[in-house]
Amino acid sequence: MTSTVLTDWRDKRRARLEALWAVYDDQTDPARRAQIAQVLVVKLAAEFQGFARQLHDQAIAYMAASAAPDDPDLVILYCHAMSADRALNRNNPGPDTLMRDFKRIDVTLWPAADSTYSREQRGQLRQMIDVRSAIVHDDQPKLARLVAGELDEARIKAWQNSLDTLAGEMDDEVGARLGAMFKGSKPW
Repeated sequence: MTSTVLTDWRDKRRARLEALWAVYDDQTDPARRAQIAQVLVVKLAAEFQGFARQLHDQAIAYMAASAAPDDPDLVILYCHAMSADRALNRNNPGPDTLMRDFKRIDVTLWPAADSTYSREQRGQLRQMIDVRSAIVHDDQPKLARLVAGELDEARIKAWQNSLDTLAGEMDDEVGARLGAMFKGSKPW
């Protein structure tokens, strides 16, 4: 079973990306297609950041409800305290940001995820985040260096597939850790 957050990633968030892919596919002008490719990268990074933040929130909510099941005020206080100053609220969702934020709730993403989500894929995540930053900061020389001339469909699709893998791994790891923490089965 998966969390509602992973279900949203696979359904709602993917649907928003697919709507942009449809615009990309319908475009015949190479210059416009290149602009849509940049929008796709920015949107892909934004959707993944939203997924990661939601997963973090859901884990915190579960922890708070498990720790103080009869005290809704304490649950609210706990949730607020655990999400305060979260890096995902202000930084890109790169591997280091994810590691720091999830470590705050005692979830170690990277050695556990190494079985499926390889170092190479984490490198792809870093590259996508670097490309996203070059786009939003309009750093054309950096963008040209990062994509070696063209930001093509195959590269963006590879990043999207990599994030699909990571989302599933994160969901599994967070659920397993919460189950272990509270001596029960996975919460989803």
